[in-house]
Amino acid sequence: MAEFKRKKEINKLTSFLDNKKVNIVAGLRRSGKTVLVTDLFIKHLLNNHLFLKEEIGVLKLGDDDRNIDSIEKLTAIVSSLIKRGIKVLIVDEVQLIEGYVKFFSSFAKNNPGISLYITGSNSDILSVDIIRNFKELANPLYLFPLTFEEIQQEKKEYSFEEYMLYGGLPIVVNLEPYLRIEELESIYRDIYELDVKDRLEGKLNYLSKRHINDILSLLASNASPFSPSQVAARFSKGIDRTKFDMMKLVKDIEDVLDFLEKSFLVSYIEIDDFNNATPLANVGLNKKYYFNDNGMRYINCVSKVKANSNCLENAVYLELISRGIKPKGKILLNKKKEVVGEIKKNNVMTPNGLIASQYSLVFDEDGFKKQLPLRMISTGMHNQSLLLSIVATVPPNGVIFIDEVDLALHPSTIKSFLKVIRDKHIQVVFTLHNTYALQMLRPDQVYFAKWSKGFFLLLQAFKDLSKH
Repeated sequence: MAEFKRKKEINKLTSFLDNKKVNIVAGLRRSGKTVLVTDLFIKHLLNNHLFLKEEIGVLKLGDDDRNIDSIEKLTAIVSSLIKRGIKVLIVDEVQLIEGYVKFFSSFAKNNPGISLYITGSNSDILSVDIIRNFKELANPLYLFPLTFEEIQQEKKEYSFEEYMLYGGLPIVVNLEPYLRIEELESIYRDIYELDVKDRLEGKLNYLSKRHINDILSLLASNASPFSPSQVAARFSKGIDRTKFDMMKLVKDIEDVLDFLEKSFLVSYIEIDDFNNATPLANVGLNKKYYFNDNGMRYINCVSKVKANSNCLENAVYLELISRGIKPKGKILLNKKKEVVGEIKKNNVMTPNGLIASQYSLVFDEDGFKKQLPLRMISTGMHNQSLLLSIVATVPPNGVIFIDEVDLALHPSTIKSFLKVIRDKHIQVVFTLHNTYALQMLRPDQVYFAKWSKGFFLLLQAFKDLSKH
């Protein structure tokens, strides 16, 4: 089983030492919070000789220390640790103790010489609302699923296609492929049944749990900006509108979206029209949602036909977020995966006399240099991106077989595609119907095939045919 280093998060936790705060590790369920604070972080402190083992106190309230089930017992054990001379206190599953907020707030104030770290798995700990609970003492670290780069450092056999579909939750990555969907669905049930029910039940005017599930499915399956008012109209179709308040229904949907974001299940980018002021906000179409784990999006996507393209776009978004970049309306990447440049806008006169906006993309002589903004990616571009992503994950001297490559690549991009293949030193065997590519290949690289008496017959190389 691969052990993922989480170097960025470890460095962040280390920087929290001696800050006199309640350091809270929050994030999506099963994203690895317990492993991070009770295993990786402790190893880092010991291996770098920052503390002695006896100076670190660890309480696993949901595991080894499950007998500590009250404030009284917690007070007694923490008091003994203080007398022992600990300098770091790490407590996992704090939600199991009723009144934990008051207890640890008091601890942080009264023990400035002890660095405090807590985590847990109830709907408060898992959401950004935990900051409000601890007020000015709160110092959160939000833990997200692994990026593809982090996975590749420890588990190179996990392909980009697997990352697109199964995501980056450590427990899922380490499972055999045939078990991953089942595990994702189990994690989703925990999120849905425990967190959603805990936080939203009884607080919505009209929406039921089924409606909340429908909203998640719409977010996962739709590549367009999300409109609460349009969804409200869909939910109320066929219902006498005199019997309910449409504004309250829209507010319900907005509350669900807000909760899903606070629970780290989804996040969004603001879509604009590349001007300073966007009219899209006025009609509720200025937000486009993404899942913080690709696997969660995949299992909620109703159409598996759309799942690949939606999950590819989702993976690009997560890559940028992992680099500390919050996209707004457009995403541009160069070959080094650096965010560069911009989409140029030109106003042109249409045949009917109206002014329309045109957006130009930047290409260089070596091929595709920058990526289209998410809301403008076409089906063809999705196909090209998917194909190039697969190529990018194949190791040197590997072989790829592609049927009808001209369905995914426009003839004008085949030259660039072939250059990528050559630069990576991999072999590609592909079929196509367009003869445009022939001028870019050597005669010994081209073969002709035809049907003969009901069987597929591979003819000799073009170099041999050209002799006759």
